[in-house]
Amino acid sequence: MTTALARAQHPGLAGRRILVTGATGEIGATVATELAAHDARVVATARSAERLGDLVGSLPGSGHRAIPADLRDEDLSGLMAAATQDGKLDGLVHCAGTSSVLPARMLDRAHLMADLEVNYLAFVELVRQFSRKRCYNPGASVVALSSIASAQPEKCQTSYAAAKSALDTAVRTLAIELAPAGIRLNSILPGAVATRAMADAEARGVDMRALADRQLLGIIDPGVVAQTVAYLLSDASSAMTGRRLFLDGGRI
Repeated sequence: MTTALARAQHPGLAGRRILVTGATGEIGATVATELAAHDARVVATARSAERLGDLVGSLPGSGHRAIPADLRDEDLSGLMAAATQDGKLDGLVHCAGTSSVLPARMLDRAHLMADLEVNYLAFVELVRQFSRKRCYNPGASVVALSSIASAQPEKCQTSYAAAKSALDTAVRTLAIELAPAGIRLNSILPGAVATRAMADAEARGVDMRALADRQLLGIIDPGVVAQTVAYLLSDASSAMTGRRLFLDGGRI
């Protein structure tokens, strides 16, 4: 899809300020680039200041900001204060996440909490901060990157799938609570996406061809995920909230 076509399909993003977490990850960086191509102003956050600087410097357009932060911190008020320093936000995209693939015999509280901290707890805290009147503009949209594992987990995904399921449930309940405030929330459940993590799994002996065959439309390009995020942030999806969008190539 060309940028011109993408912009035509996702009206109203120009000039909007969008906070993107996990912005230096492969999907997060693709999302940030897609939003910038729609003339949105991206507020990018991740742990590495150096990688954030490189990302923001590469984005088209202007008005972008980099805010280094660790989402494992319990209090994210500093991040939200910095993100809204130049004005209220119009959107939040939670791309940050962790993924543990461990058999039951190796699971312990530390592994469970590691997945919950970033995938779920940080998201709820971010939305809590975002939903303060001084932080958002009416008509704001929140998008959470979940996973197909939330609905159809594989073996050894107990910790990861549970954290993503908690994320999806939070999206649905918060959507009810925040609708009167003019905030929409939706989540995207991607299937297998063509990222370095997938390539690494294949190198470890995981049969990615078998997984691709289960997805009727094959492995998903990160750009398609980013375009779906742009849609959910745009006016084109103004009647959608509390939804789970299955971006799984027909896997389910």
